[in-house]
Amino acid sequence: MRQCAFSIIKTGYTIVINQDKNICIFGTVFELNFIYIINPSAMKHIHLLLVLFFTLLIVSSCKKPPVSPSGSQNIENLIASENFDWETTQDVEFKISIPFSDVIVITSENGNIVYHKGYYNSIDPTYNVKINLPKYIDKVLINGKITEVTGDIVDVKLFSDKTITV
Repeated sequence: MRQCAFSIIKTGYTIVINQDKNICIFGTVFELNFIYIINPSAMKHIHLLLVLFFTLLIVSSCKKPPVSPSGSQNIENLIASENFDWETTQDVEFKISIPFSDVIVITSENGNIVYHKGYYNSIDPTYNVKINLPKYIDKVLINGKITEVTGDIVDVKLFSDKTITV
């Protein structure tokens, strides 16, 4: 019988079929090297071999995660500027002027996120609404009009193509 030609790799498994049609399986499990040779007469037990192989593969792949370096910063040691407020959102009040009653829709710039939807009845001179927006938002759509978010209070004048007939 000829020997299987191989070189054992530090981690992983290799299956080789040699010229005598013997199946050689070799690898490393828990830092122990192993070699398993199956001759053709044992092929009827191939299912058992496959289960054994995959069990060894799964068991040996469980490893502890690497330890973080000792020089990593802790949240208590972070230094932030004095004007940094640690907030990720902001309250923005929109004061919307429109000459007639209408549905007011405030969405993201691409229109995918609806931040507010309400009805303006034109009794008050302006439609006022306060919305909590992510701080990175600098533009919104108000009834299809791009509006820049420039501060805590944003004045918007909307004029529509709607005509009022009497």
